[in-house]
Amino acid sequence: MDSLRRRISKTLWTKAENTVQFMQDSPPAAILTLIIICGVFIIVLSLILFGYLGDTVLDKQRVFFDDSITSFVMSFRSPLMTGVMTFITDIGSYGLAIGSTVILFYLFYKRHRKEGILFCIIVLMGYVINVLLKLFVQRNRPTVSPLQTLTDYSFPSSHSMASFIFFATIAYFAYHFTKDKKLSIIIAIICFLLIFLIGISRIYLGVHYPSDVLGGYLAGILWYAIIIVLDRTIILYKLFREYKRNAYDNGGE
Repeated sequence: MDSLRRRISKTLWTKAENTVQFMQDSPPAAILTLIIICGVFIIVLSLILFGYLGDTVLDKQRVFFDDSITSFVMSFRSPLMTGVMTFITDIGSYGLAIGSTVILFYLFYKRHRKEGILFCIIVLMGYVINVLLKLFVQRNRPTVSPLQTLTDYSFPSSHSMASFIFFATIAYFAYHFTKDKKLSIIIAIICFLLIFLIGISRIYLGVHYPSDVLGGYLAGILWYAIIIVLDRTIILYKLFREYKRNAYDNGGE
């Protein structure tokens, strides 16, 4: 038994040493590892927050901040503001559908096949996940002064979740393809401003509670982070395999 423990300890120690050496010899691998660690932290945190929020909705149907935030947002109602908010909310539905089609066409036209497939998975599965979550929670829509009539369930907001997934991906692609830091920051700011405004528009129109919007954001963050972590883990694994193969070839020489 002691010899088995020693062998296991030695194996684990050797693997740890090899991993450290791999990180030292490959700066991209170290960056990927840091991204994965941060991604896992975001996944755990967003999962905890979404679980707490969903449990509260299932138990009470209302969250403590729903009424106060709804009243504040609706206090800005006017014919002009209603037109603006209706336009913004349309960006989160028709706009995203058109934008997704254009981006897919562009990615495959430019032969960015991997990015195109990744985008399809993120968007389509995000939609499926949202539908399943709504069917599980079955929260009814708000009934206080709605400006639109919707019959499906309310939690989490599909507009909020879809807009986060879409615009976060746009911000990522902007950096990935341009490598222009200033332009990437500007695009990211615009994207996250649109994400926020789309969520506000759903509250303003009376079709979602603020907790629906927050739940949509958290679900979007969770799903997006899972995809990014999986993608970066695959890349890191490929780098490690290449590193081991090169080390073996050099040792053979």
